[in-house]
Amino acid sequence: MENPPLLLVSDIDRIVARTNSTGTRAQRHEIPLAALGEPRSLEILRALFFELLRRC
Repeated sequence: MENPPLLLVSDIDRIVARTNSTGTRAQRHEIPLAALGEPRSLEILRALFFELLRRC
């Protein structure tokens, strides 16, 4: 894949997700690991894995 629709990286402090689906605007989401259990963080991750990847 030359240009993946989802790039997900993490380190000891955060998770960074970049989306680049065809026909949509590229987005960047940064989630601190300390906030991983918060509703908004979980909403972002669920959308990335279950909605964005379902389109691929």
